Amino acid sequence: MPGNPLGAAVKTLGSLCCSVSESFFFPTFNRVLGVASPLALDGDVIDEIRAFYTGHGVTHYRIEIPQPLLSPSLTPLLERKGLAVATGTSAKSVCALRALPELVDGVRVRMLAAEDRDAFVEVNRRAWGLPRAYRSWLSGSFAIPGLRHFGVEVEGGIVAVGSLYVTGKMGWIGYDAVHPAHQGHRYQRAIIIARMHHARSLGCELLHVETMSEAQGEFSPSLRSMLGSGFNYVYDRSYFEPVEVGSP
Repeated sequence: MPGNPLGAAVKTLGSLCCSVSESFFFPTFNRVLGVASPLALDGDVIDEIRAFYTGHGVTHYRIEIPQPLLSPSLTPLLERKGLAVATGTSAKSVCALRALPELVDGVRVRMLAAEDRDAFVEVNRRAWGLPRAYRSWLSGSFAIPGLRHFGVEVEGGIVAVGSLYVTGKMGWIGYDAVHPAHQGHRYQRAIIIARMHHARSLGCELLHVETMSEAQGEFSPSLRSMLGSGFNYVYDRSYFEPVEVGSP
């Protein structure tokens, strides 16, 4: 966003991507991604990660690690460096864009424009119970080159939204939300499938998505929607956060 009002910054450490926002003290915004191997994290790298966040005045961050990579040596190393498993996990799912499901009949999905920004923000806020502080972050997503937003329009108003980003043959979907007053009408499924078709038209061959997982016995409607639309579950991610902060 112009002027960087959120105090956002990104640092890469090998395969790792560390993102920070000095305006938000939630690990949702202050997270380390890209752990593709247990070797990506050693003591020096973990120290660099901590220095990056503390240098921005942020103490509540998290390192997200695919559970299959949690080797017998990695978890003890993280614990020695003052990090512990936090509450919650996320699920990674993928979809190969070959035989796609048909578009949902009777549901109009269209690409959103700049004038739909406020509606996109409010649907996300109401669906997820987000505070007003999230408005600037959600609104700023419209300034990201290549990030496309989609919506379901009912009686002139946007009631469900979702986004798509494609680079080469790989794509990502996210920002999925359905207004609480309009849930149960297949709107999320319609947006999921519409983005699958649009992604393939852009040359994308594989889509990936993150949702709440069911690893701790909780039902995840978002995960179920993805699986019911053609995605396949791959793994869960564990979160490691500084011990002195603890889980929210």
